[in-house]
Amino acid sequence: MSVKIIIISTCTNNKNYKVPAGCSLDDLKRDTYKWAINSWFERIQNPAHFRCPVYKMYSGSHWKETLTCVDVAKDKGFSPELWVMSAGCGLIPANHMIVPYSATFAQEENSIHSLQWPKEFSARERSRLWWKEINLRRCVELPSTFLELRRSFSNTENIFFLFILSKDYYLAVEPEIIELVANGVNVSIVSCGLYSEVSRVNPLVRDHVLPVGEKFKQENDYLNKDNTSLNARLAKWIISNYSDALHLGYEALYKELKTKDLHLKKPKKTKPVTLSDEEIMDFIHKTYEPSKSTATALLTDLRHKENKSCEWRRFTRLFKLYADGYSKGGYANA
Repeated sequence: MSVKIIIISTCTNNKNYKVPAGCSLDDLKRDTYKWAINSWFERIQNPAHFRCPVYKMYSGSHWKETLTCVDVAKDKGFSPELWVMSAGCGLIPANHMIVPYSATFAQEENSIHSLQWPKEFSARERSRLWWKEINLRRCVELPSTFLELRRSFSNTENIFFLFILSKDYYLAVEPEIIELVANGVNVSIVSCGLYSEVSRVNPLVRDHVLPVGEKFKQENDYLNKDNTSLNARLAKWIISNYSDALHLGYEALYKELKTKDLHLKKPKKTKPVTLSDEEIMDFIHKTYEPSKSTATALLTDLRHKENKSCEWRRFTRLFKLYADGYSKGGYANA
């Protein structure tokens, strides 16, 4: 019997289609989270808005590599399904029809954390409440939790959940992953950032966070690229090269990757270069595309492709300053 792999990836900021007015979470950042949740669904479920399948919605290197994970899994004899953890739409399959939107669990533009929350709520509490509410309140017949998704398949099926996610998204769904593990489901998580802080992960989940990180870049040229899509590239590489272990279960997969990890040299860490405001503005000037560039996308390029450093709030302030100057025909157009 072939193993059914449920690949669950985070959504991406990059979209192939224009986000309609009102479908960006920053439009609601002055609202309380309770009001924002209700208003959000009125907006993204508006029947007048254009819709397309999830797999066509997202763009960028992370999403491209995630889609190829499905193809590789098929080639290796698995029965794969791709689902997405969307901060705007909840848990959705790749063929589900959605409206273009902008929302994220990361603390950047269009973040759920920018809404008006009670001061006593931690980032963890905000993320988990938002994730729970968007899955319960949406008007679609889809599983609202990972365990519901598992139970939607036949009990005789051999199912493996493979997560490709960042720390910010893991924070939102840790209780649901704990629930999967407690029910004996095969679960593995590909997340370099999470593994680098694995001691902070719930003890029940730690052995499900695969021991992979930047040191695996030395394995080959395919892995040795920027970090933007590293988790997705690692997932594809694991499916391709460790399919036998995947068939055996998460413990066998972890053991083989840990052995590999121990034989790899520790990479030399290069400290990111901190730039001045003037240097940041120069970078924005060289990479800015009107009506297309966002602060999030450019800061990601700065950090992962240029290995340069800038705090999010400072970069956002400078980006806005540049964009405002451009729109007014100022120095940015010179």
